Amino acid sequence: MTTSWSHFTHGHWWQSVQANVGGFLLAIVACMVVLVSAACFINPRLDVMRYQKSAAITGLAIALITLCDWLVRLYR
Repeated sequence: MTTSWSHFTHGHWWQSVQANVGGFLLAIVACMVVLVSAACFINPRLDVMRYQKSAAITGLAIALITLCDWLVRLYR
């Protein structure tokens, strides 16, 4: 997963996906979290709690994708 993040930060997105799909998706979500955090800093009244369920589903989906990716690589 660290290799995937390294490729992502260098802009090599296809290599990031090839290294670990879950790591690539997690890196995208991390970038989105930075943007939302900046928006909350600029506007403290921003109600981000209404996205809590969506964030939880996204996190579980990424965990499932990562698990499936690891299982495929393990049994290949």
